[in-house]
Amino acid sequence: AESSRYLMNAGDWLPGAEKVTLAEVVNASDHLRVAVEAALGDAGRYFVVPTRADAEQGVAALVRGAAGKATFLCRDSVPSVDAPVPLSGNGVIGWVSEQVQVDEALRGALRCLVGTTVIVESVDAAWLVLAANSSATSAVTLQGEVVHRSGAVRGGSASKTEGVRVGRRERIESLATEIKQLEQRLETIELRLQAIKTELAGIDLRKL
Repeated sequence: AESSRYLMNAGDWLPGAEKVTLAEVVNASDHLRVAVEAALGDAGRYFVVPTRADAEQGVAALVRGAAGKATFLCRDSVPSVDAPVPLSGNGVIGWVSEQVQVDEALRGALRCLVGTTVIVESVDAAWLVLAANSSATSAVTLQGEVVHRSGAVRGGSASKTEGVRVGRRERIESLATEIKQLEQRLETIELRLQAIKTELAGIDLRKL
């Protein structure tokens, strides 16, 4: 969104933490990423900020730049929400809010935002769980299809970018660590190579 791009690059909006979206800081197993992103929907683009003051400053920056609107998730205002009762049944994986890795403050936010959305294996399982459990209002499949209690269904072909936003921050940090390890290995190999070259240069083939 235009507003998100604007805020990411805005020098006049500097929140008390790194500029990240909800989808980036919510981590999930590889086979669940598409489902989690589909379940989050627009909420995945919410900016996670430490305080309401950070959100107000972000709103002011958007007004100054006439860059549209954005939603901010304020950590200091997230309520404590009890875990939902576990679901069971054929093809049922579990509640979205409980299937991800996230700090407890943001888990409370997820329980508010998608606390009644369950991850299932297929559309058939989605219809069954919605019919059997009044606490579930929507179900999302591993392929990113969404079924609502209202009868609405969202689906279609999968894109190559589905699920890439979920857990992106943690994957970037993991890759950065891996890069450092590979650089250290490369340095060791280069030192060994140089030693071998020096040893090779010192060999007098004629004398041998």
